[in-house]
Amino acid sequence: IFSAGSGGIWNAGLSLGSASQKLRVNSAGNALEFFTEPAVTSDFVKLVSGSITSSTSELVMDNLFSSTYRAYKFIFTDFSPTTMNARISYQYRIGTTNQTSDYYAGGRIYYFNGSSSDGNFSETSASNGRIGNWGISSTAANAGQYEILMSDPKSTRSVKQMWYNNSNPRETDQYYSGQWGFSQWRDTGAVDGIRWFCNSGNIGYANYAVYGFKH
Repeated sequence: IFSAGSGGIWNAGLSLGSASQKLRVNSAGNALEFFTEPAVTSDFVKLVSGSITSSTSELVMDNLFSSTYRAYKFIFTDFSPTTMNARISYQYRIGTTNQTSDYYAGGRIYYFNGSSSDGNFSETSASNGRIGNWGISSTAANAGQYEILMSDPKSTRSVKQMWYNNSNPRETDQYYSGQWGFSQWRDTGAVDGIRWFCNSGNIGYANYAVYGFKH
């Protein structure tokens, strides 16, 4: 079908085009032309991913935030601390400096242990933020799973805010829980990165990924 003449699409007068170009019918519908296909773009972009497989004191994500993205999603799967019932904590970073001023606040709304439930907790004026109230099992089979959505960390219009969902057993694996809550840094300053760590012991194991949203 690429031979010149009757019945074929090849025109001997058509140039060969450039490397990686594609062939199409022109807008007038009367000739063929080569074109360069636009690069695929996305408003939802994976920015970083990785795994922690041995005892690690912190996960630092410097220079993560930019004006390109207005929101960020963090996914942690199979998160296990080295200390039973430790919980995930965080501090924002400006440059390479952890922000430890007493502006962190937050709360969560629910847990269930098979027979009873507990409604809420809150914190204010903390030197770091925390994801949930209940800690995480240190056994691999009962690792914690987390989804965290963060609003624009480069904005200077509002305080820094995040919302989270998680599921994990806790306290020597005798309970299981679901937590839905929020955490805030009560400061309007733009931040550059974030530091994740455990309030007790180290991070023993975790898979993580960060996605940016354009809007």
